[in-house]
Amino acid sequence: MQTIDKENKGMPLSMFTTTLLLVIVLLLLFNFNYDVFKAGAAPGPVYGEGTVGYIAKWIEPPPPTVTGVTFGEPDYCLSAGGVVAWIYNGSGLDPNGFRVQIDNDPAFGSPEVDTCPSGTGCGGGIGSAYSFNNALPWNTVQYARVMVWNVAGLASAWQNISECISNPSSGRCLTNPTCSGGQTDCWRIPVRPYPDIDPSVGTQGCNPVSGYEFGWTPCLPAVDTTVNFTDRTNWGTIGLNDQRFRWNFSDGTTCVGNRAACQNPQHAFDSEGVYQVVEEVRSNENNFMPPGFYCQVEKNVVIQKPIPKWWEVAPR
Repeated sequence: MQTIDKENKGMPLSMFTTTLLLVIVLLLLFNFNYDVFKAGAAPGPVYGEGTVGYIAKWIEPPPPTVTGVTFGEPDYCLSAGGVVAWIYNGSGLDPNGFRVQIDNDPAFGSPEVDTCPSGTGCGGGIGSAYSFNNALPWNTVQYARVMVWNVAGLASAWQNISECISNPSSGRCLTNPTCSGGQTDCWRIPVRPYPDIDPSVGTQGCNPVSGYEFGWTPCLPAVDTTVNFTDRTNWGTIGLNDQRFRWNFSDGTTCVGNRAACQNPQHAFDSEGVYQVVEEVRSNENNFMPPGFYCQVEKNVVIQKPIPKWWEVAPR
């Protein structure tokens, strides 16, 4: 004889009990499977957790992107390097590395600079710029591209530079806005090194013992004393006829000309004080240095009070 559950309108109690037990078992299995899914269904870093209805779902992050890649030209009086910079876009995830390649081949077949040749485990953290010095050959056209990683280990696609940013001291991007056939994703390196006068030094006083900054004698000249300035520029392969000089003695007097006229000028100062003397040099070779551009170094020359004049007075 079956027992009838009056509350269930005639449903057999055994069927009700079986159904209830089945629901309990399903709930237990769901919780167990959810925990297993949560622990093992998404190995490695994950972007976040969401739900579709009541079902847990892991959401993988999109790969990062890199935009606004630029090359900042150096002061070629100092370096043949430069700075490659970019903008990282990570959909809320921080950057965790980058790779920069520079090559004279737009296909990057054999990069002259590669910050992470293996392509894996590339460092750099949150960096968004890479600077380098004297790594590239003169008289070449160069290309650069950037790839970035986020903290989830996902990499972006390569992105080439799209702009050459001119250095105020060099101006080559301004005078050569395109690098080859109308392209703007590359830059030109000068034919040869600029004349070297140690523009970042200028600290060795009147008698430099190293480097290429100018000197003078006497070291502590007096008013109206002739000062002999000596050029010590390293001209490299720049020909003698192309060498140009411009001296500014900070008293309204200048000397501008070729080697014969202004390489080693003489000058007398008519009052005491500290004078910031500037030597500027350039090559006059066509299409080498931008028009009107000079490499320069500044040094302070101290002019002392006049030497007292003595007269011999015969005794009375």
